Amino acid sequence: MIPESYVVRVYRRDPDRPDRIEGLLIAADGGAGHAFHSGAELLRLLESAAEKREAPRRPRTKGV
Repeated sequence: MIPESYVVRVYRRDPDRPDRIEGLLIAADGGAGHAFHSGAELLRLLESAAEKREAPRRPRTKGV
């Protein structure tokens, strides 16, 4: 498995509600950014990225 790198940008944090953070998760290889609105949502985004990375790939076939 190849490790992935991400940039996490946190734009807002509510001191009265520590579960509320807003930001953007960006793949370091220049992939699209994904917004998140809580720590739980950030974790789901990271888990989803890991699942996609581990999904079996279809073997390549030669053109006919």
